[in-house]
Amino acid sequence: MTLGVQGRKAVLRLELKGVSACLGEVPLSAGETLLSLSSSSDGLQYRFFADGREVGTLDTSLLSTEVVGGFTGVTIGLYAVGGKASFSYFDYKE
Repeated sequence: MTLGVQGRKAVLRLELKGVSACLGEVPLSAGETLLSLSSSSDGLQYRFFADGREVGTLDTSLLSTEVVGGFTGVTIGLYAVGGKASFSYFDYKE
């Protein structure tokens, strides 16, 4: 999530081999925001949501060993860069 002149927004950004691309963004209202992620049944696509609205999708073939070299799997977690962040919970379901 980012905070700018036009308010808060959720941003899906891909950074791969020194290249950065914005894959999607949605504006957010003030207050708490629910971030969620789902994957396709074959695991080839991830969909990212903020407050129930889709932010964007990521084709997981971009994360293959052939593309990035030495890739060993997806790591999911929460982190913050700059500013203040508060995480009330993290839930993972297979």
